[in-house]
Amino acid sequence: MNLTTQVGAALAETFPAAAARRSRAKLELHSTPKHGGWRNVADIELSVLTTRRLGRRRPDRDQLAAAGAAWAARRHVRHATSDWQCRTQDAHLKLRHLYPAL
Repeated sequence: MNLTTQVGAALAETFPAAAARRSRAKLELHSTPKHGGWRNVADIELSVLTTRRLGRRRPDRDQLAAAGAAWAARRHVRHATSDWQCRTQDAHLKLRHLYPAL
């Protein structure tokens, strides 16, 4: 279910119109993948952060946090997205040991 499209209707059914509009205005909605979940995207984002930004050691926790925050800010400004789709052909290749030989 896509909550972005469902939440407005649910609020309208539950509360009076004015209260539903106020509640909806306070919500910050984020889309999630149709198949999979936010954890998949989070895992990919952390992998990108680790390999591209944190590949070298930082002397302390503050510098590590600053480097991560700077990286996140740049990705946010560029509207960077994660493309984590897996095609059937790729799955067959990577998981060939699970599929019977034809």
